[in-house]
Amino acid sequence: RIFKALVGESLKSFIRRIRLEKVCQMFVFTDKSIAQIAADSGFNSHESFIRAFRKKFGSNPSKGRAAIKRTIEKFVQQTHGPRLRDGPNLSQFEMIDNSITIREIDDIEVYYSRFIGSYSNSATLWLTMMNEVGSEVFFDPESRLICVTHDIPGLTNFDKCRFDACIQTTKYQLELQKKRIKGGLFAIHSYTEEHQNIDEALDEFAKIWLPLSGYVPRNEPVHYAINNLHLAAQALTDPEIDIYVPIIPINDEK
Repeated sequence: RIFKALVGESLKSFIRRIRLEKVCQMFVFTDKSIAQIAADSGFNSHESFIRAFRKKFGSNPSKGRAAIKRTIEKFVQQTHGPRLRDGPNLSQFEMIDNSITIREIDDIEVYYSRFIGSYSNSATLWLTMMNEVGSEVFFDPESRLICVTHDIPGLTNFDKCRFDACIQTTKYQLELQKKRIKGGLFAIHSYTEEHQNIDEALDEFAKIWLPLSGYVPRNEPVHYAINNLHLAAQALTDPEIDIYVPIIPINDEK
């Protein structure tokens, strides 16, 4: 009852929905077989996966995979514009590649609050976080703000998208939950909001850089680090934002 009051659905329904949404993400971003995706998503058997998928989507996974890709394509076109008609060219790739670093990152320990709802409300969520921890912590030069997005709008209902507002600090002990953001290999795309917004930066990454990079997304959440916020608060500079996209070389994909 407590879980349902907080999240809006039962624990059983929540787990089943998250597993199926993970399946949908893997349908879009990997070429793994349906059986392998079902196993990787926590289903005990292929039969239980088929039943759950049909109950949720009203079709078998093979037809569902094609439909989900069309749904995501439509959502991307509505929110970011159509895909490049002839695909990215080398000069476009090289220009974006200059702003992207490939790096192994260690696990990161953070304090966090989880919010459920539309990502368009992220500014309000950060204000809530600032009120919880205090502006002294929020704008301290040694504090690092990180946001973790767990879901893809369009696959997940907007009102059920999960967003973690995180603070990395060793200077303060905060009365918030703690967790580790999993490390690994990341493509890090850096930009400032003076020249670009986050949708444009992600658009460049997905449409221009990724297809020619030799990498595919790894099945972990994307996270964003906000730098120089203390200087931005004094109107001395614009915030610098690093987008951390978990990746794996195409040849290593299983």
